[in-house]
Amino acid sequence: SDIPNAKIHVSAVSGFSKSSAPVNFHLRGQNITTLEKYTDLLMAKLKQIPGLMNIDTSSRPGKPEITITPNRVKMSEAGITMQDLAVLIRASLEGIVVTEFKEGGNEYDIRVVLNKDSIPSYEELQNLPVYTRKGTFPVSHFAKLEFTSGYNKILHTDKYTAIEFTADTLPGYALGDITKAVEEAVKELKLPSGYQLKWAGFADMMYEMLGNMAFAFVLAIVLTFMLLAATVENFSQPLLILATVPLCLIGVVVALVLTGASLSVIALLSVVMLVGMVVNNTILILDYTNQLRSEGMELREALLEACPAKLMAIIMSNLAAVLGMLPMALGIGVSAAEIRQPMGIVSIGGILSSTLLTLVVIPAVENLIGHKRGTGKKQGVAAKVEQAW
Repeated sequence: SDIPNAKIHVSAVSGFSKSSAPVNFHLRGQNITTLEKYTDLLMAKLKQIPGLMNIDTSSRPGKPEITITPNRVKMSEAGITMQDLAVLIRASLEGIVVTEFKEGGNEYDIRVVLNKDSIPSYEELQNLPVYTRKGTFPVSHFAKLEFTSGYNKILHTDKYTAIEFTADTLPGYALGDITKAVEEAVKELKLPSGYQLKWAGFADMMYEMLGNMAFAFVLAIVLTFMLLAATVENFSQPLLILATVPLCLIGVVVALVLTGASLSVIALLSVVMLVGMVVNNTILILDYTNQLRSEGMELREALLEACPAKLMAIIMSNLAAVLGMLPMALGIGVSAAEIRQPMGIVSIGGILSSTLLTLVVIPAVENLIGHKRGTGKKQGVAAKVEQAW
């Protein structure tokens, strides 16, 4: 109430590290300075993406430090090495271990250090005497000393120098939509060659699972086709049965659009599940059609007989499935109801569309292609059983 026009979002504190944030990626390349420059530009773009909050990076300003850049040519001319120069400076600032003291089986380092008043300042450090074969020179003669700001930490992933970005998502925003927006923001930066975005955390898991889901979807279709082809001993009817899969996808898309739900990993999982569910309607119709044709009925008459005969069984079985998924689609429940909701929406949409379209499309297509198989031969699963007896 003390902050006008403020929008406050309360979320549970996670017991995990910030790497478990929903949005987690690395901006990686070869040069940390270049990465720091693009980090500032990317942060400005990320703050403009709707649905992102608590945006943070692993980049932190380091403590001020003195950087010493040696002049190798002058050091070589004077006959000193980098180790000689490093030992001199370190001895002046931190002291040097000259020997060890042993007592009671323990060893103690004896370090010779300057007293606090004798520790050189920045100006005095430049004038420290360096004894060489060509005389005495100040440290500044052999090296350039300057104040710089270092880095708090430097991450490395897959042999790349990287800066980690993390962010949380607001309720109602799909992770897939946000990742696309982040990728577009990175593209707008026009990163130099060798610099790239690499997803991590939940987003990386999501992309990996999407690939696995696509493979599972294709595998489910192939295995279903092989099983049906081995049963009916032809290829046309299994292909016709699998034609119900695109019919159910129509309902999936319509359901997602009408409800505003996102195509999440859970939703894709239900699409794979639908492959085994929606083919049952077509199997009922075609199996009974083949049975009627084996008894001498013409194809058209067999289809006109089979569809009404199996209509009630199809409606009852699919209605039971829809009612079972309805609580999930409405988000009824306490534990992770919002996560499971897309599964219910996708399942209901796919079942309804496949049920309605199967009764119209499948008989029409079967009537067109079924004449090539003949009308008097025994067809389908029922014919195989009859032949076996």
